[in-house]
Amino acid sequence: MKLPSKKILMITAAVFVLAVGAYFLFQWYRKPVESKEQLSAKVTDLNKQIANLEYTAFNLNKLLTKNPANAEATAKLKTTNEQLTALKSELKTAQDKLQILTIS
Repeated sequence: MKLPSKKILMITAAVFVLAVGAYFLFQWYRKPVESKEQLSAKVTDLNKQIANLEYTAFNLNKLLTKNPANAEATAKLKTTNEQLTALKSELKTAQDKLQILTIS
């Protein structure tokens, strides 16, 4: 009985590795689809978080108006504004997804 040539074995191994790699990539990229209820809850939660951060930013601005040299308040305000920007972007994405689900 003759064994398969090395070339055929290498091709078979390469096809197997590619198939396994493609399967794992597919599993990794596949994301669970959020329902309308989940997205609505997420939008509500994000709106609450944004409102809290805006209130914090307002208070920090008041504090900085009284004492502009307060380095700690300045750093907290910068962090708060960065968080606000990130949350607003996330909110926009969630609202867009919810709108798409609502239209469908």
